[in-house]
Amino acid sequence: MNIDLQNLPLDAVILQKIIIALSSENQTLQEQLNLLRAKYFGKSSEKLKKQISDLEDKIEDNEIESSKRVSEKLKICYSMS
Repeated sequence: MNIDLQNLPLDAVILQKIIIALSSENQTLQEQLNLLRAKYFGKSSEKLKKQISDLEDKIEDNEIESSKRVSEKLKICYSMS
């Protein structure tokens, strides 16, 4: 809603209608913002964060396991020499 702030009506009833219209528009915008935030930060985002965390944990576990295997192979190699 576009309002000329330099030429506001003096009639209280008209001003009240403008305020009600702006309030309704603001409420609609707030609801849209809440929906967008829910989509951006919502459960799917949390699910994605969980999947990322699980993959990071799995990668770390694999790296630790690989390090252990390499260490064991090196011990075997050094014990043979």
